[in-house]
Amino acid sequence: MADDDLKEHPTRAGARSRPRTPVLVIVGPTPPPVGGQTVMVDLLLRNAARFPEFRFRSVPTRFSRHLNQSGVFSLYKVWHLAEVIVRVTWTRIRSGRDAYLYFTPAGPTRMAMIRDLVLLLAVRWQFAGLVLHCHAAGMTTAYRRLPGPVRRLFTAAYGQPNLVIAVAPDGVAEGAALDAHETVMVPNGVEDLGPVGTGEVHAPVRLLFMGLVTPSKGVDVLVEALGLLAEAGVDATLTLAGEVPARYRPGLTDSIRRAGLEARVTFAGVVVGEDRRALFAATDVFCFPSFFESESFGMVVAEAMSAGVPVVTTAWRGIPYVVDHGRAGMLVPPRDPEALADSVGRVLSDDALRKGLIERGRERYEQLFTTEAHLTGMRRALCTITEGKPFP
Repeated sequence: MADDDLKEHPTRAGARSRPRTPVLVIVGPTPPPVGGQTVMVDLLLRNAARFPEFRFRSVPTRFSRHLNQSGVFSLYKVWHLAEVIVRVTWTRIRSGRDAYLYFTPAGPTRMAMIRDLVLLLAVRWQFAGLVLHCHAAGMTTAYRRLPGPVRRLFTAAYGQPNLVIAVAPDGVAEGAALDAHETVMVPNGVEDLGPVGTGEVHAPVRLLFMGLVTPSKGVDVLVEALGLLAEAGVDATLTLAGEVPARYRPGLTDSIRRAGLEARVTFAGVVVGEDRRALFAATDVFCFPSFFESESFGMVVAEAMSAGVPVVTTAWRGIPYVVDHGRAGMLVPPRDPEALADSVGRVLSDDALRKGLIERGRERYEQLFTTEAHLTGMRRALCTITEGKPFP
């Protein structure tokens, strides 16, 4: 019997024991690698004391040692899946019958979905209920592409959860599609980095991208837009901060070379801590032209807003909710380098527009996307699975 169980049952006879506090078994990735989902799971675990209605127990997953390994098969992942199933089962046995499973589904890649199906089918039945926190978009869209027998397995694994937590309005449909008992939107919360931006434009202009450096994050589009800005006489540089998959880097560097932009593009690698803050402080415009299949929120966009840096990003999935086009950021169509270059040029040339985006972006961050707002929303959401209603 665990120590906390002993505390809840001080006597074995003749005394009244307090009701057991339900356990939330949190199954999800934590850093490293650093990504939106891993950061949010880590934030939840680090703030367990903020959730007195539950006892948290964690079964960390580490299917990908690097972000670019997501959705790629390996024997290590098969072994780790078996290990996670055993650990979840043992944690449920230790936790008692009133344990709830909190799970963060992966993106809609085939390998990741198969892995999650196996995991949920193996352990879900052991728990009093299921919470799905959908950090990755596109799960139910991918469902429609599955063959009939696999759809039935999908429904058995994911269907009718007690709670679906969406991170933006675009994700609320996931809960309806899964026939969830309750669907609640809780925007992600990011660390306050600022404001560190000055609103002044450097010479040369400094553009920043931060995230996994891949085509679907819009990196090729951004490089092409940088070339268009150079042709228009805008002296601009671009910093690409984030992990670059080995299979993509040769083609990317070749594209940069052929465009004559080698002197204008810098690869900064994964940047964390004070170095991250300093990079935002030195940036004139943050560019995030993502059309990533499982993009649900765009946490780096909210980070830039907190840092006081104007944002140009795409009208894709949950991102429009984050930036509020024309007020807290600028939206352009996905895969459109001309529109991206034009919007960046407008932000650079229009002082009133740029400073307005900075001010209102910071205000929107403070209203919706702080870690405090996120944790309060998470507590309200999680209380619905045991009480049937939010806490007062």
